[in-house]
Amino acid sequence: MQCLDYDWQTDDISAWHQLWFVGDQHYGSAGCAVERMVENVEEIKSEPKARVVLMGDCADFVNFTDKRFDLTQVAPTWQSHLDDLPRFGSMEFVKIYEPIKDKIVCLIPGNHDETIRRRYHFDVAGFIAGLLGCPLLGTVSQLRLRLHTDLADTKNRRALIIKGVLSHAEKGSATLGGKVSAASRIFDFFGDHDFIAQAHMHEYLV
Repeated sequence: MQCLDYDWQTDDISAWHQLWFVGDQHYGSAGCAVERMVENVEEIKSEPKARVVLMGDCADFVNFTDKRFDLTQVAPTWQSHLDDLPRFGSMEFVKIYEPIKDKIVCLIPGNHDETIRRRYHFDVAGFIAGLLGCPLLGTVSQLRLRLHTDLADTKNRRALIIKGVLSHAEKGSATLGGKVSAASRIFDFFGDHDFIAQAHMHEYLV
């Protein structure tokens, strides 16, 4: 299992800070909420105390040779790129997130990303992480946030460590209770943590 220590310097450790966990955007699919996606990026960009973790399945990446492929589910503007959908989709996603790349803590792969890597020999998650300049972790990983004030100011320096588990594809249920149970299993397995971030469930929560 991979573990990332993320250094987050702030001017006020007692103020509210935002940590976004964004996954399953499935950019390029007909059902992608593109407007919401762009709005989220703008909100993160405008908030100095905001950071984001990308939780996988940034784009849909369902190739035309995949049994799940349905042309009606591909965004019309993407249909002329079916011969190179993973690379095209990755670069289109990066265009949206480029303005906040300095706020991206890390990226973990999703199940769609892993399908492309295993079956079609192209690491889309690694490609996106490389273009955005952020660390690439595993589908289940640990994150330690080291939130601190100016380290050079030894007299007034303050620090806080927040640790948690990131997971993409631990499946639960169609019900809220089943989803909570799935997250709980991971939390119990990895022991004492401050948070768990679970993707793959297609929920929009605060």
